Amino acid sequence: MSLQGQITTTSTGDIVIYLKGELEYSVIKELQENMKNILVQYPSVNVTLDMNSVSFVGSSGIQDFLSTCSRLNDLYNRVRVKNLKQEFAHLLKIYDFKEEDLKRIFLDFENFKNFNLSE
Repeated sequence: MSLQGQITTTSTGDIVIYLKGELEYSVIKELQENMKNILVQYPSVNVTLDMNSVSFVGSSGIQDFLSTCSRLNDLYNRVRVKNLKQEFAHLLKIYDFKEEDLKRIFLDFENFKNFNLSE
């Protein structure tokens, strides 16, 4: 199964992309280009990636995904992620992401901090 996204607009005009499927290295470049196009086309909206329905996250996929989000935030500061499942959170420990970078990316960072990253 590949990664799919359903795009919706909130009542405030922001964009939520509901991701479904497998987040693997092979889809990151296309996802990055699509997100960049949205950010350029809609310069005043925030983009949230909801990962609740992501069934698989490869170790290289999560690293490149979060690096992409971080780079886009360096340029636009309007990309956020929510609903990362705990079973994928342990991958973040492997790559030693800085807490300040994760705070910028994750909308639900306070919940995320409570994940047991040693599992």
